[in-house]
Amino acid sequence: MKALILVKRYAHGLVEACRSEAEFNQVLAELKEVSRLFEAHHELKTVLLSPVFPNSKKKQIVEEIVAKFHLLPKVKRFLLLLNEHQRFPLLPELVAILPYAWREKKGIVVFEVRSAIPLNEEETRELREKLEQLEAAPVHLDLVIDPEVLAGLRLKKGNIVYDASIKGQLGKLREILSEA
Repeated sequence: MKALILVKRYAHGLVEACRSEAEFNQVLAELKEVSRLFEAHHELKTVLLSPVFPNSKKKQIVEEIVAKFHLLPKVKRFLLLLNEHQRFPLLPELVAILPYAWREKKGIVVFEVRSAIPLNEEETRELREKLEQLEAAPVHLDLVIDPEVLAGLRLKKGNIVYDASIKGQLGKLREILSEA
């Protein structure tokens, strides 16, 4: 839980520093590249995560990565901040949560929509329109195919889950019957 709070704090800080969507997209792309590099090179990951190596050596490695990939100064500062506070293990989670933080900053409500089969364009449009009416705000849908849903939909907004799936309805029915 503490890690999630830290990830959100860093993500919101970085999003606040971005002045435009173009800048945000470039920052995100560069951080994704660094994250892939970090995950693909075991030795690099070991050095940056190890408490044995001094921060000055880690800082030098980060600066070399920044120079080699010609990263934005904002990305450099962010990576150095992660290094300084020994938060490099959070990088993959940060990269994953940044688009959500950006949408939140823009006032867009994000729903994860799980269904057993893909929704067609019309169904997606109708669902988005209905949710925009309910939320009185723009809505972004993250569509996920989940065979466990069986039929229907499972919507998730933040920590709130709306389960209109057959599996969810059967679970509710089982609870009612077991209480009787």
